[in-house]
Amino acid sequence: MADDRRKTDDELNRVVQLTLENWDLIGVVEDDGIQHLPCTIQRRNAKGGLDDVETVWLRNITHEQRYKARVRSREWAAQLKLDLERDADLVDQLENFEILAYAIRGPEFVQHFPRGVDIFKAYGPGTLDVVWSRYDAWCRMLHPSFGKWDAEQLWTLIAKVRAHSDISPLAVMPGVDQASCLLFMAREACCSPNAPSWLRSSGISTRAP
Repeated sequence: MADDRRKTDDELNRVVQLTLENWDLIGVVEDDGIQHLPCTIQRRNAKGGLDDVETVWLRNITHEQRYKARVRSREWAAQLKLDLERDADLVDQLENFEILAYAIRGPEFVQHFPRGVDIFKAYGPGTLDVVWSRYDAWCRMLHPSFGKWDAEQLWTLIAKVRAHSDISPLAVMPGVDQASCLLFMAREACCSPNAPSWLRSSGISTRAP
């Protein structure tokens, strides 16, 4: 029993270590408790072309900032006389630009531009689309529900691991889906009737005082 527990702890430590190593490999930096992802971007020049590449930082914005970004994008759409339903794709893109206005940070992790229209003028849509793709992937990576596997696929995998007492099926999963599966198992374990009563009632992973 002790050996099994030690083996499980070792596997968890390996997963944690791998995650930490991956953060370092992609250049994630923490400032004031907030993680920032490096990203390269090109500025527009006076002739409408693109200048040299500069490095900025991306941070996951707050729910309040997301709400403000949505309000601003609708105001921007009204100025451009866009129809919210007919031009939904364009309005969504404006909202993405407003979100990036909050997310893009300069060298000292301060907000680079105050509004979406400002970063649109500075960088242009093509460059911002690339930055948005990176930012969107970053946010999904940070979210506890990331991953593409649905519940049925995850249960099938869990059953295979249990049947053979072998965690190797997890090893072949992409990193994002592997972490998603681990989080799924953790949530289900907390809801298990075999879990301690304090865990089931509190929904947390540590014993209540």
